[in-house]
Amino acid sequence: MVAFCVSSSSPSLRTPTLALPVKLALRGESLTSATLFVPDVPRQARAQLLEDVRLLLEQERDFLPVDLDGARTLVSRAVISYVSVARRPSGLVTSFGDDEVSDVHTLFDHRCPVLVTLVDAKTLRGTLLFSSSADRARLMDFINLGPRFLSLWRTDDLLLVQRSAIRSIIEVAEG
Repeated sequence: MVAFCVSSSSPSLRTPTLALPVKLALRGESLTSATLFVPDVPRQARAQLLEDVRLLLEQERDFLPVDLDGARTLVSRAVISYVSVARRPSGLVTSFGDDEVSDVHTLFDHRCPVLVTLVDAKTLRGTLLFSSSADRARLMDFINLGPRFLSLWRTDDLLLVQRSAIRSIIEVAEG
């Protein structure tokens, strides 16, 4: 794992954050519990929090502050295979409560069930949701031109999968 300890800073210099429990898969390692720190801003729904996690991963900075085994650690984004975020909070107090994010599915033009194989041979099954112009409606266009971390929706969690960690993607039947 590529990680470094973070030194303490003055509380007055810290940005207010929300500690969000996640599961983190680093390349070559097993899935582990971790905590990400997302900006503590007003949100209307859990879907906005999930999008904020994706945006956090998309930032240009090479390292991300993560709490691993009780230690604040800077983790290289390059070694993150995927992050699993619960779709429904478990013990997390938020201003919007325990809302369902199924309405997220109605916001996209394309719904594509897939089987994703990572470079370490691990497989992930879920649904890619995306919108695109008529001339770029193919899954291949979305994968090649899309964000650094793809949102793979599953029943209980959202997987944010780094494109560079993916070996292949196969469209599969719904189910």
